[in-house]
Amino acid sequence: MSQLAQPSSPVLDIAPILDHGEWTSYQKRILFLVALVMVFDGVDAQVLSLSLSSISAEWGISRAAFAPVLGFSFVAMALGTALGGLLGDRIGRKWTLIASSVTFGLMTLLGALADDIVFLGACRVIASLGMGAAMPNVTAMLAEYTPLRRRSLALAIGMSALPFGGIVVGLLGAQILPALGWRSFFVIAGCAPLIVALTLIIGVPESLRFLVARGIKPAACLNIIRHLGHAVSLTTTLEDSGEAAAVKKASVRTLMASEYAGDTRVLAVAFFTVILSSYLMFTWSPSLFVEAGYSVSMSSASMALFSLGGLIGGVGGGWLFSRFGSRKTMLCMAAGALACCAALMVTPLQPAANSLPIITVSLLLLGLCVPGTQAILFVLAAQIFPTSMRASGVGLPAAFGRLGAVLSAFIGPWILASTGTRFFGFIAAMMLILFVALTLVRRHIARTANQGRSDARLNEVR
Repeated sequence: MSQLAQPSSPVLDIAPILDHGEWTSYQKRILFLVALVMVFDGVDAQVLSLSLSSISAEWGISRAAFAPVLGFSFVAMALGTALGGLLGDRIGRKWTLIASSVTFGLMTLLGALADDIVFLGACRVIASLGMGAAMPNVTAMLAEYTPLRRRSLALAIGMSALPFGGIVVGLLGAQILPALGWRSFFVIAGCAPLIVALTLIIGVPESLRFLVARGIKPAACLNIIRHLGHAVSLTTTLEDSGEAAAVKKASVRTLMASEYAGDTRVLAVAFFTVILSSYLMFTWSPSLFVEAGYSVSMSSASMALFSLGGLIGGVGGGWLFSRFGSRKTMLCMAAGALACCAALMVTPLQPAANSLPIITVSLLLLGLCVPGTQAILFVLAAQIFPTSMRASGVGLPAAFGRLGAVLSAFIGPWILASTGTRFFGFIAAMMLILFVALTLVRRHIARTANQGRSDARLNEVR
């Protein structure tokens, strides 16, 4: 019998270390580096939209010619989210995340060489596959390297890095596009994720829970545990009492045949409603306000308010999540979004009505509730599913939700054909569906803020 199988071989349960131990600087570094992926995911997702005017002027084509590129990119992002989740559960979170960063970074970089819409479109579609694949693996890494009492907040910060990337790219574009042109903008946006991928290779380990669940690379596992502040010997056997379920190869069939199938379906509906609503706001509400009589600068400011609300809602929602649990937090946010839509439905949008203060406050709160709910849906999903299917459990519902972005491109003109009543009424209907879906989630997460650290003896090798 091998040494590891002998009765005298020490056994270490990693669950108390990861769920109730100290939140070390090593774990915070992992949080920072994987959140950087989401920042530049947000940057690269908007680099084409911000460059459309410059590219159209250089090539002598209308911006409408780019509609198929944007549509196919949304589809590719949805496929990438599902594929990234499946790959993360099969080959590991770290290398799937690195591959996704390299993909969207390299394709954005190559886009700078484009001389026609076909080549640029191909680059953007492939880049979108990589962008979609990043998110489920970021959520899995954050969930598996953060103590339970801080997990919701860490996940919320990680997901809020995406809208923060939108703010960053807006600031960069305002400086780079007039001075250096769109090609330089693409080069800078493409190089950044490649640098981040290199730091992931050097500075981020594979998920410890994934390695232990798969029973691979025991030496690497022991090295990670040492970085977490625990002395272990080479003969130590690792187990994870927090993941007692049998490990199965991740697949759509496995997920939908499991006890988590019901929550997977409900989460898919929830993701669909918030992503559809968010993209309707980002894509079409500026046109709504311009047609109502406001200036282009005011319509841009309205989206800045909406984005700011999303950033606050994501981080603040994570904080509330840990103190009141997911059910109360998310139902209140869905109800808040419904109330904001109701206010905007009955508020005259024309400047002559002097309703700008109501519109401003409503847009800020709507951003807090809609993109904010989208961010913490990832927080919820990452904590519902076990390690063996966590990336898939996040990726598949989110991929279905991404189809809402595709649908927004087609229904936007229809709901803009009337007044703001129809536009915000449609979003209100989505928020009502979201509220119902959230009530049907079986595995809501209880409050975690007051869950103290486990006794130090729980972390000792027995």
